[in-house]
Amino acid sequence: MLKMKRLRRVASVASLLFLSLAGGACADPFDGRWDGLATATSGRCRPAAVTLTVSDKVGIGQVNFQRGTHDIRGTVTKDGAFGATIVFERLTGTFVRDMFEGIFTGDDCIWKMVLKRTR
Repeated sequence: MLKMKRLRRVASVASLLFLSLAGGACADPFDGRWDGLATATSGRCRPAAVTLTVSDKVGIGQVNFQRGTHDIRGTVTKDGAFGATIVFERLTGTFVRDMFEGIFTGDDCIWKMVLKRTR
């Protein structure tokens, strides 16, 4: 009887471990940390460092401009399209594999953002 209880307990723990590992396999393909730069394509703005974390289709991060840091908040669609805001400006772009490219305006400049997945 005791041996049977032990076997059931081991089987229960093993199935929980399997389910937790299988759940990780279903993670969104764009989840992770993304780092890079936003570079002005027009105007005299200096490049700004960008960090973005995507989890379950939600992207949250920051752009570090010369005048200060601003938050990024947005969502990713299943095909990799990203729509977000930086203060009141609209950021749009696309995730493709381990790269992201997007465009936004601000500080009298048009910016191109290029990020790579780092984790």
